[in-house]
Amino acid sequence: MVTITDYKPCTSQEGREFFAIIMQGDVTVAQSESGNFYLTANKASIPTSFNEAVCQTLIGKTLSGNIQKVPCESYEFTRETGETVTVNYRYQYSPKEEDATVRQGLNLVAQQQNAIPFMPFANTGQMVAAA
Repeated sequence: MVTITDYKPCTSQEGREFFAIIMQGDVTVAQSESGNFYLTANKASIPTSFNEAVCQTLIGKTLSGNIQKVPCESYEFTRETGETVTVNYRYQYSPKEEDATVRQGLNLVAQQQNAIPFMPFANTGQMVAAA
């Protein structure tokens, strides 16, 4: 699931103004370069054909799907801290409800359990150690 958290005005290459909504995915656990764990949630924007009044009413609504990290050409951006970084990925909305939570849970469990693989039961979603 993703939650609509905001919207922003945009201008197309042709000079046409439109609004994009900002979506936020589920909370996930990430690990910093120093090894500390923290909670985060990926965000993506998607263009709309809605006016500002409609976009305002969408804030807080949820949609099925998730936010996926996808490769792209390298680009630079400046973080809130002022640090400029170069990345070769972006986040985009996917309407397909993949089980990203299970996949991320598997990665975290494997890290914490010295890489012991875990598999979800197909019908219950519970995690069990792989044989």
